[in-house]
Amino acid sequence: MASREKEVVKTGIINVAVNLALAAIKIVVGEFTHSIAITLDGINSLADGFSSMLTIAGTKLAQRSPDHSHPFGYGRFEYLTSFVVAAIIIAAGASSFSSSVHAIREGAASVYTMESLVIVGVASVAKMALGIYTRRIGRRLESSSLAANGTDSIMDAYVSASTLVAAILNVMFGIGIESFLAAGISILIVKSGIGILFETVSKILGERQDPELTAEVERLARSVEGVKLVSGIVLMDFGPNNYNGSLHVTVNEDMTISEFDVIARKVYQRVLDGCGIKIGSVGVYPAKESTPESRALRAEVSRLLWSHEHVVEVRGLYLDAEQKRCHFDAVVDYSVKDVPEFERELCLACQEALPDFKFEPRVRNDVGD
Repeated sequence: MASREKEVVKTGIINVAVNLALAAIKIVVGEFTHSIAITLDGINSLADGFSSMLTIAGTKLAQRSPDHSHPFGYGRFEYLTSFVVAAIIIAAGASSFSSSVHAIREGAASVYTMESLVIVGVASVAKMALGIYTRRIGRRLESSSLAANGTDSIMDAYVSASTLVAAILNVMFGIGIESFLAAGISILIVKSGIGILFETVSKILGERQDPELTAEVERLARSVEGVKLVSGIVLMDFGPNNYNGSLHVTVNEDMTISEFDVIARKVYQRVLDGCGIKIGSVGVYPAKESTPESRALRAEVSRLLWSHEHVVEVRGLYLDAEQKRCHFDAVVDYSVKDVPEFERELCLACQEALPDFKFEPRVRNDVGD
């Protein structure tokens, strides 16, 4: 097992052990003091322990080797684990809210001792330390489920602290707000779960790639001799630290297929060695030696394309002044709903400006950098 997975599993085991211990302590104290808030806090810690078990299981399943059915591996199991963890948090919060409402109707009184208050205080500190540690490890290792567990633990620590305040108010002034506090706690738990759920669904659907990672891929590809420009980088996330992608490079048009093959292989290896990303496809844009006339024509076409409000990038603009032909890739924003129609409009606009030329545009949405 790789070092990342070992650390995720180790952190998960620590979370399971601490949460189960805290759950047992809080549930016992809650039953002894008749405090629904402390009891529900303990049940929530029990759910957190179960969530950590799922994180461990998801991490192990994500390490399965690629096969014929899933050629990109099983890394997204970690995202599915986060989804289940979020669902458990939401269910726990909803159940706690129902119990809190019942306690408010019953009007049960709580009886606290100094020992019970000290126990709740120590548990709050322990939960906060566990949450900070887990979230820090989760973010460093890019484990969304582990980070979710850490965030939930931090929130639980604030909840436990609020419970402690309510208990102190009960002891000092006889003000019983535990059940109302428990209801509020339940709402916060549900809110936290929904937030984690949306974040996880966003990852499963496929988020826009990290611009810093894209910039690093571009830097590595451009470092290969013979590559003039790098564009159209698309990275697909198949789980933490498991990216596959494609990109385009601009090279001299007189380069042979064999020469370009050497460049494509170097680009693949350099990006793989530099940031662990597998570039499955390297497209090519030819660069033509330009004359003053062709440079002026290229500038005219480029100006026309960039002047359009929906065009966000122009790639592979190739213009042959002798053959009177020009082709390019235009990247457009998502306000363009009918891409084929927009492509036709761009072609007509270019032909109106340079009627002697034949234009071959290709328009695509802004999916990569």
